[in-house]
Amino acid sequence: MASGCMSRIVHAGMKRVMVANASTGKACSGHASLEGSRLRLDATRRWLDSAVIAEKLCPFAAAVREEGAKLRLRASDAFDADGVVAEVAEEAALLVAGIKGTALAPETTLLVLDRDLPFCASWQDLIRLSWRLQSEALCARGFEHQLQLVLFHPEAVHSAYSEELPDAADYSIRSPFPTVHLLREVDVLRAVN
Repeated sequence: MASGCMSRIVHAGMKRVMVANASTGKACSGHASLEGSRLRLDATRRWLDSAVIAEKLCPFAAAVREEGAKLRLRASDAFDADGVVAEVAEEAALLVAGIKGTALAPETTLLVLDRDLPFCASWQDLIRLSWRLQSEALCARGFEHQLQLVLFHPEAVHSAYSEELPDAADYSIRSPFPTVHLLREVDVLRAVN
């Protein structure tokens, strides 16, 4: 992967369904159900309101949340890493279409993954997956200069190499479920200026 693409990864996470029951070995849907998806989205909305917005962790989250059409929340239906790559590519195309004015589209997307899937179970797993997301869903489609990918995870830490106690700042990138956040570069620059 090109180093320019790698530098766009800020940190965020995702995953989804169809896992085997540990005692029977049979496939089960677990959180893959409509109820599981609703649970992930509801928990993410509460986290946005009570942590991200209330604590002012993001400079433009409140405005995006107030105008519901600007924020897209999606519960991932993927049961493997390839499925997550495809979902991120779909969401990226939607956001870029909005930039180009070819579609009525949100400004930002949170793709909320199922935490029971092995490819995003740990923070390090999600970081490894993000390399593929950046390479295959963004860079391969020419979106690396238009979108940023940010990861959130229940176990997220700012320094993946730290062996010390967690820093309080780590909670700024912790979410109830692994989450991949796609942002439009133009909106990030507007918020910063």
